[in-house]
Amino acid sequence: MDMYGQKVLTMYQLRGRLIFLLIVIVIIFFLIVYLGLPNERKEVEDLELEFQPPSVHVLKSKFSRVTTRPQTSKSTEELYAVIFDAGSTGSRIHIFRFQVLSGGRLSLVNEIFEQVKPGLSAYADDPKKAADSLVSMINRALVEVPSHLQKTTPLSLKATAGLRLLPHGTADNILNEVTELLRGYPFHLPQNGIAIMDGEDEGIFSWMTVNFMLGTLSDGKDTVAAIDMGGGSTQVTLIPMFKETIEKSQADYIKNVSLFSKNYRMYTHSYLHLGLLSARFTLLGGDNMKGSENVELSSPCIPPGYSGHWSFGGQEYKIHGGKTHEFGYENCQHQTKSLVQNSIKPVEELGSRIIYIFSYFFDRALEAKLIDKDGGDITVGQFKEAAEAAFRNPDLANPFHSIDLTYLYSVLHHGYRLPRDKLLHLKKKINGVEVSWGLGAAFQLLSSVGLAG
Repeated sequence: MDMYGQKVLTMYQLRGRLIFLLIVIVIIFFLIVYLGLPNERKEVEDLELEFQPPSVHVLKSKFSRVTTRPQTSKSTEELYAVIFDAGSTGSRIHIFRFQVLSGGRLSLVNEIFEQVKPGLSAYADDPKKAADSLVSMINRALVEVPSHLQKTTPLSLKATAGLRLLPHGTADNILNEVTELLRGYPFHLPQNGIAIMDGEDEGIFSWMTVNFMLGTLSDGKDTVAAIDMGGGSTQVTLIPMFKETIEKSQADYIKNVSLFSKNYRMYTHSYLHLGLLSARFTLLGGDNMKGSENVELSSPCIPPGYSGHWSFGGQEYKIHGGKTHEFGYENCQHQTKSLVQNSIKPVEELGSRIIYIFSYFFDRALEAKLIDKDGGDITVGQFKEAAEAAFRNPDLANPFHSIDLTYLYSVLHHGYRLPRDKLLHLKKKINGVEVSWGLGAAFQLLSSVGLAG
């Protein structure tokens, strides 16, 4: 007691209470750290996605990034989505299998992928034959999707540039036959499930697939840019990091996207007629020959001495090589540069971003032995070097090798204005999933029929 009758703590008592207080603080701190930070061994990452291209579709759902680790959830509920990609050179089926986790989250388990050639547009004069070309793939879906789930499994077919380039009546006839075929199967075919897809949607869905599989859709991670090279069109998609990109872009190049309840503006544009096969047709002089019979096309990009046939847009053309003194990289590159330089509006910040390129970029790089079948990293300039090598050693068995490589280099360097030393990532698959717009479209499909979100 002090002189006023108050209890006085001894030094030992005071020290004891301070130690006790310190222990409590340490325990609280430990709980905050342990419970508040993400567990590095966590099997999946929750992703809240809201996807809103104006007036097209809305995706607001929880998904979980694919994992190569064994599933540990006790849930055995599964669902499937079947996506047909009706491209310009072939038709492909993606059968996605998801596991439903707690809280309605979806974990992508695997993907079954098949393709047939040619594409639907090759049957412009025979719509029923176009539909019949899908039979083997839809039968594969019957095998892969359990019978008790088929009635509720949504199916969608989206056609890309191949059908976009056909006259409306011709494309409609093909899609009507396809609709009749697919209605005869037990899968759920939603309204507007069979349609020609807008090029911007194609770009956004591809971007979503790449970033989802890379795991870059988590908070605090920078997403990558995606450049697709199809047969009829090429797409570039990214989330701009600089305000100038949005300010300098046309209004219809910017789409609203929300990730983790955060609003972003996405830059995306599709260049119709600048896909590899459409560009090849233009470079061969075919634009002025459409509809004519017995058309012969030639170019300084085709090896002298070559003579053969090539089908494009449902019509067959006779192709022959250019004159010996005209055949060469410089003459060809002059044409490819002129084609893309006046058509592609470059995005200045693209050169500073991590870029994934796929589809025909991958196929031609593999053909030129720039990468192996698993993909790899190359520079823009390596496409130029491969093109020059193709002209030095022309191959009559592969007459389009030189023109295709030259065009791809021009798209990247003269079109998108990427420097020659810019590193590019090429992948055919990421974690076992085909790099395409298919998975992004599956997310949208599941949301539209109420199976997610």
